[in-house]
Amino acid sequence: TATQRDVTLTCPPGKQLLSGGAHIISEIGPNLPVLQGSAPVQLGEPGGFGWRATANDDGIGSWSLRVQVICGQVDGWTLVSDSSVQSESTNKFVDTACPFGRVPLGGGARMIGDASGLRLLWSGLQPVAPELGPSNRWEALARDDDGAGVWRLLVDAICATVSDYEVVSESTEQREASRQVVVAECPAGKSVLGGGVHIDGVWDGVQLERSAFEPPNRWVATARDDGDGSWSITADVICPEPDGALAAIAVMAALRRRVPSR
Repeated sequence: TATQRDVTLTCPPGKQLLSGGAHIISEIGPNLPVLQGSAPVQLGEPGGFGWRATANDDGIGSWSLRVQVICGQVDGWTLVSDSSVQSESTNKFVDTACPFGRVPLGGGARMIGDASGLRLLWSGLQPVAPELGPSNRWEALARDDDGAGVWRLLVDAICATVSDYEVVSESTEQREASRQVVVAECPAGKSVLGGGVHIDGVWDGVQLERSAFEPPNRWVATARDDGDGSWSITADVICPEPDGALAAIAVMAALRRRVPSR
């Protein structure tokens, strides 16, 4: 039977949630866990937010789910969200936009419903041509491999006013591969605010394993492919200019481990 695990992490008092990430840690092999969500979540009192990640497997194998939050203080903090309709569907795509004058610091996606084959394919900044400047939209794609349940996809973006906002992107070559890893790095002197991931090509069998911060200034994305198509993976890292509007960033992590019963 399927086994679902989730991890929720909050920022310390006085700090705002800026972004978060998730990482499934497992051995290579069959019956691997699937990331089903990594997104901000409101907790308790109004204005209290944390980051929650959810993963699912078929009850075979040992694995762990690691969740991060990046916390600080910024001007103009706001959370925007959009959702697909609740329906039976194989694939669902949703995007959401920051208000005018604000940019995404990070974002996430999660699925709600009774479908049993759900998996998150990607969650990241909407790609735009470099001459148009940074995107103000966050988008995600999810899939139900069984196609027999009713579900919806929710996408969130954490937005703020940040000076000298820069996004660095790195991609792998499009090719057939069982696993691909890509790293995007902020320039020297800049800190990581958040990051995201996109998959291009034949992504029907691709499963996202990691979209998360790696010290000191990198965002790492990892995915695997259970099919035989050609695909690539892109990581985006969001890098602001340090100034008075951005307080010292704190990165926290929590780990929940699942070991199969004997």
